[in-house]
Amino acid sequence: MYEISRMLNFLPCFILLEPAADPRSAFPCSGGESQALARLQHYFWDTDAVATYKETRNGLIGADYSTKFAPWLAMGCLSPRYIYHQIQQYERERTANQSTYWDYFVGGVKYGNRLFQIKEKSVPWNKDMGLFNAWKEGGTGVPFMDANMRELAMTGFMSNRGRQNVASFLTQDLGLDWRMGAELFEYLLEMTPRETRKFNMIKQGLDYDNNGDYVRQVAWGLRREKRRAPSHTSKQHQDRGIDFYFSRSKNL
Repeated sequence: MYEISRMLNFLPCFILLEPAADPRSAFPCSGGESQALARLQHYFWDTDAVATYKETRNGLIGADYSTKFAPWLAMGCLSPRYIYHQIQQYERERTANQSTYWDYFVGGVKYGNRLFQIKEKSVPWNKDMGLFNAWKEGGTGVPFMDANMRELAMTGFMSNRGRQNVASFLTQDLGLDWRMGAELFEYLLEMTPRETRKFNMIKQGLDYDNNGDYVRQVAWGLRREKRRAPSHTSKQHQDRGIDFYFSRSKNL
């Protein structure tokens, strides 16, 4: 017993510290069911932000442009059924409009696990890890794409608009196997079911971050990096790196 006690005195002591909050985060929240329910209370009942969701959902900066329920849903801290019933109650007691009609939650309640059953044709997907790492680390040379992936790495969150765009870029521009991205997102955030669709990443950046506020806030370091897009970037994006993004003339 003495020997065991003496050995324990030499064991290193590990102190669990609270993770540092990033002031740029659009998700300044904490984990757990209590925090999830408080967020729902805030978004639905305290601010009525849910009633304008359709108008604000494509935002990139700030806490209330969208629900921010994703991390709690992914970790099982919040039930899609509970959200669905809260929406129904909100529509009865406050208002019902296009912002409160969420197909995803309706589908989730109706179809359950069948919502995620995959039916696709055989596609010769690329599995190039160099391309995948460039995508994952926000090093493709396309500012709007890179800023979204860097936001995810820095803060653990990415907007709905960002998720659609980076998923499109992964499969439609880089030709990479969608399951590589799905595995990363399931680990870091959540799975986002999406039909096969290609976005023009440059146009998306101009449409939703025309002044470059989001890129400057989230990925300011891009301006110190290579001025042109890396060689692995799709030809259509080669001359549309950070200089193009911040230029006055943005003709597509």
